[in-house]
Amino acid sequence: MDDLGNALLKKHHDAHVAYWSNVGGEGYDVNRFDEGFRAGWQDACQGATDDSKMEERKQQHIAGWGPSDHIWEYEHGYKEAITAKNTGEQP
Repeated sequence: MDDLGNALLKKHHDAHVAYWSNVGGEGYDVNRFDEGFRAGWQDACQGATDDSKMEERKQQHIAGWGPSDHIWEYEHGYKEAITAKNTGEQP
């Protein structure tokens, strides 16, 4: 990932952790969120403007990381990256 992508990953990672810490969430897997963000950022840098590739990327993630009740975090990270890249979000 480029410097902008890394800075935005940190921003979104920190917000994700803060949110779930604040609402008392436990057992979440922020690493899956991060991986989803990285995949979404990569797809957005290659021209993706929506999450149409997310299912394919998610299946690749599951193949490498194994199944989990926290796949939603991967999806969430992926979608946040697509939106961040395509709206020109800044850190």
